[in-house]
Amino acid sequence: MSRKPRSDSKLTLDARKALRGWLVEENISYKEANERLEENFGITVSDGTLSKFYSEECFALRFQKSTEFADSLDLPAEQFDGKMIKALKQLAFELSLSKEPNLGALKTLFKLLGDSAKLQIAKDRVSLDARKVQLLEAKAAQADLGKAVADDKDLTPDEQLKRYRQIFGG
Repeated sequence: MSRKPRSDSKLTLDARKALRGWLVEENISYKEANERLEENFGITVSDGTLSKFYSEECFALRFQKSTEFADSLDLPAEQFDGKMIKALKQLAFELSLSKEPNLGALKTLFKLLGDSAKLQIAKDRVSLDARKVQLLEAKAAQADLGKAVADDKDLTPDEQLKRYRQIFGG
């Protein structure tokens, strides 16, 4: 929630509105914002003042816009790519640092991040299980070949040994 500006604040209502638009809609730097304030309103403020203004007035608005955009995508967690996960982590970090964090939004973000991590673990597990099956199938095929050599009574012991080495290595 935005607090009432101090009575001695350099930022007029119009300047605050313009600054909010520049920082949220245009995503400009503090340096550029200060240049625009000077150009349009004849005001110069410190980066600290801009940072405080952003955390008090802009962050919640930016978060709301990001949330609306994410909701409009309606993507299930399994379709998140690495960049989206990184953006969610950054958003959760920024939200947790804000002066009055939206706990419901934080909970949702952390749930999404947790679900995506669980999904990645499940994908990795399936991949490992598939690899285990391949290895077991290869070992079973070797065992079948070894059994065929053992059952072949026409082979001499030296020939059997030679074939075993071909099958099992060594």
